[in-house]
Amino acid sequence: MSRVPIPSRLRVERWSFSFMELLNDAMGRREFMTYLEKEFSAENLCFWQACEDIRHGENSRIVEKVEEVYKNFLAPGAARWVNIDSKTMDKTLKGIQHPHRFVMDDAQMHIYFLMKKCELEYVPTHFHTPNLMGQKVIHT
Repeated sequence: MSRVPIPSRLRVERWSFSFMELLNDAMGRREFMTYLEKEFSAENLCFWQACEDIRHGENSRIVEKVEEVYKNFLAPGAARWVNIDSKTMDKTLKGIQHPHRFVMDDAQMHIYFLMKKCELEYVPTHFHTPNLMGQKVIHT
């Protein structure tokens, strides 16, 4: 039988203090992704992660990664289209004509705030359940 790792109480508390703590923690992102999948908005976290890859990735791959993000998340009819406002979309589409490391910043920030709203619903209902905060939690 496969054992699913259970986050420590301290880890879960860090996630509830800061949304960036949740996003910067691999286990936190997995837990949040599971929630977003149930809410039919997992594409938002995938987009955010892809933007992080552009920002922190190799210079030689920026153009390729920007094209991938456009194709997967921003293009009309994209399989994992993200809902960003028209002003942000226009600015981003103009920016990707000359790709650089920070070209997705405005769109990423827009999606960040959408996810943060979801996180406000997620934290109270999920971080304080027996699955994450009960007796089975490993203390650090």
